[in-house]
Amino acid sequence: MIFALFLAFAANLILRLNDFVPGFRGFPLAELMIPVLLLLWLLFEKKDFSLATDILVPLFFIIIVVGYVVVVWPAGAFEIAKPLIPWVVLYFLTTNLAHSSRRIDVMAALLIATSLVLVLHSTQQYFNYDGVDDLSGVGWSGETTLQGRARYVGVMNDPNDLALFFSMMLPLTLQLAGKKMPQRKQWLGYVLCIPLLWGIFLCNSRGGMLA
Repeated sequence: MIFALFLAFAANLILRLNDFVPGFRGFPLAELMIPVLLLLWLLFEKKDFSLATDILVPLFFIIIVVGYVVVVWPAGAFEIAKPLIPWVVLYFLTTNLAHSSRRIDVMAALLIATSLVLVLHSTQQYFNYDGVDDLSGVGWSGETTLQGRARYVGVMNDPNDLALFFSMMLPLTLQLAGKKMPQRKQWLGYVLCIPLLWGIFLCNSRGGMLA
C-alpha cells in the first residue's frame, strides 16, 4: 500500500496534475504527501542505509548548504536548505521503498509511461505551433512552446530539463533490449526508444541531444 501511494505521488511529481487540472490546481500535494510517506516508511517499512549514496547524498546536501553560508550569505542556511530537504527525503524513500527487483521494474515502467505521456504533450505542442507565435504551441497543460521548443509545467518547464528527462529514460527502455530478455521485450525496448528520441528532437536541446 505504501509503495502504491509512493508510485502515485511519483507519477504526479512528473505529470504535475495539480498545476493545471481544474479543482486540483494549486493543491499543495508535495507538501502534504512527503511527510505522510516519510512517516509511513518510518513506521511500517524496513530501513536500509547500506548504499554508498546513502552517505554521499546527505554529504552533498551539507556541502551545498555550508558552501552557500560561507561564500554567499551566512544567514541564509535555512533558505537554501529548505527546498533541498524534500529531495533528500525522496531519495531515501525511493531507495528503501523500491527495494526488490519487482518493485524496481514497476518503478521503471512508471517512469517510462510518464515520459511517453510527456512526449504526447510535446507532440501536441508541435502540431499546434504555427511557426511564429509561441502562444499557438499550447498543450493540454496550458503550457506553450518556448521559441518553438517543447516544454512542460513544473520541473520540466525548461526544454533542456525535459529533454534530459527523455534522455534518462533511454537506458531504462534499452534494458528491455538486453540479450537475456525475451525477443518481444527486446523489440519493445527498441520501439520505445523512438518516441523518446522524437521528444528530445522536439525540445531542440543541444544538451539533451548530446546526452
